[in-house]
Amino acid sequence: MRELTPEQVAVLNELAAAAKSYDINGVTVVIAAIATTPFCAGPRALAHRMRDRDGLDVLFLVVQMGDKTHVIGRSRLPQVNAGKVLEPLGGGAT
Repeated sequence: MRELTPEQVAVLNELAAAAKSYDINGVTVVIAAIATTPFCAGPRALAHRMRDRDGLDVLFLVVQMGDKTHVIGRSRLPQVNAGKVLEPLGGGAT
């Protein structure tokens, strides 16, 4: 796994601090939302890193960077299709 830059580590720590867990139909879903001033390359990689590091089954991140907002979903559970959840927002491709 590629090493994170200092900026990515800072954003990952912000996301972890902002994370909230919800029980939805017996599934723990973690959602973290932050606004960050510096541009952080690779928000999708941060979703993978956070999911793996914290042992999360379902994770959604909302990261606002400047005038762009990234919404990223990851799921290890077959009953939660993160791509399908994000389709109304134009996501689900990756």
